[in-house]
Amino acid sequence: MRSEKSKFDQGNVLYGRLRPYLNKVVVADAPGFCSTELLVLRCGPGLEPIFVLYWLKHPTFRQYAEQASHGMNMPRLSSARLANAPFRLAPVEQQRQIVEIVEPYMRRLDEVEDALNAIPAVLQRTKEAATTRTLQQAFLNSEGREARISDVSVRTAYGTSRKSQAEGLVPVLRMGNIVDGRIDWTNLQFTSYEPDIENYALRDGDLLFNRTNSPELVGKTAVFRSEQPAIPAGYLIKVTLDENVHPEYVAHLLNSPMGRAYCREVKVDGLSQSNINSAKLSAFKFPLPPLEEQVRISEQLDDLFEDIDSLKAERARIAEDVGKARESMLVHAFDGKLTASSKEDSSVTELLTRLGRFIAESRSTLVEERLTRRRENQKVTKIQGVSGPAHEPLPANFLTLLLTTLGSASPEALWEASSMHIDEFYEQLRREVEVGLIVERPADERDESRILELA
Repeated sequence: MRSEKSKFDQGNVLYGRLRPYLNKVVVADAPGFCSTELLVLRCGPGLEPIFVLYWLKHPTFRQYAEQASHGMNMPRLSSARLANAPFRLAPVEQQRQIVEIVEPYMRRLDEVEDALNAIPAVLQRTKEAATTRTLQQAFLNSEGREARISDVSVRTAYGTSRKSQAEGLVPVLRMGNIVDGRIDWTNLQFTSYEPDIENYALRDGDLLFNRTNSPELVGKTAVFRSEQPAIPAGYLIKVTLDENVHPEYVAHLLNSPMGRAYCREVKVDGLSQSNINSAKLSAFKFPLPPLEEQVRISEQLDDLFEDIDSLKAERARIAEDVGKARESMLVHAFDGKLTASSKEDSSVTELLTRLGRFIAESRSTLVEERLTRRRENQKVTKIQGVSGPAHEPLPANFLTLLLTTLGSASPEALWEASSMHIDEFYEQLRREVEVGLIVERPADERDESRILELA
């Protein structure tokens, strides 16, 4: 029987042959076993493992590996083709010199890459905190007025169930065309079926709700604002709201931590996807301030999201430059164009300075600082560690208002929907339980979990 494992020793080079474009290479720091998807390279005398690792990351080898791999969906590089790959051998002393020059830069780029990878989470936390605080303001300004989507919708309908085509007269917007609360007009499918074009035509201001998707993505929402004719696919629900409701305001609510928590509570999970039907969407309850306040809130959040998008774009550009810096360093090193004296004046230093500046700006939530500067004569305070605009105290019944949307929830789910600091949340919860707005009961007699619901 053929073994499904390969043995390796400390100092062996491990190369991931599956999807070579990912370029996964490491030098083992301890002996062990690995799957056959990793090819084990054992370096003999006169061959430095780190030198081999850097060659396997060199553009010349990467290009060969991608061209020599076989398979469409899961391409692999065979051990025979790896053995025939080009290799630029140098005397062992030169190998060590190359490693000595290249390795410090690569380590620094690794550190910067790790920091860049942390930036999206920082921006997401900034976005969620600012969104929640803005919606808390909506609770205050609504003066107790609330509505369900069913109360403010003129029409609610599913999209077409007809199969779309690669070409046609009118785009069919699908679940993948809703990205970060906006409609993405790339990767479109089309229809030329006239009855569907007439019956399902989207109009300016229509709300598009993704009713079927993965548990994490089901319920994502966007507003149709385009002169481009389009219709929704069956996995979307189209909602036409009355003239006293701003569609972007409702979309922000559904995409907020409060809205996401509601979707998690009401979704029905299938084998691979979750579903939220029209009735459950229509039951979504939310604060309804005057129309001009809805517009102000939406524009405020749109400004914030534009700033976040610009930071995401800059992060992507810098990440691309990191990749180019790696390739440039390796090309020069293996071409013999790097010496010990080139360490100080390399362009990598300039790139690292740029990266460090960007990371510092992102970590200090530059987004919120920009947003604050737009609001003249407003004080700045700290909210959950995020710099943002000053805000009014929370409504005394804030968690009760959230529960009117969720129906019932575990303490963990309600905390997540509130986006409050954990200590602030439990103090608020204690007050609302004490005055009899919220009651706590066992979720199940067989365990100790708890459920919160309206009194």
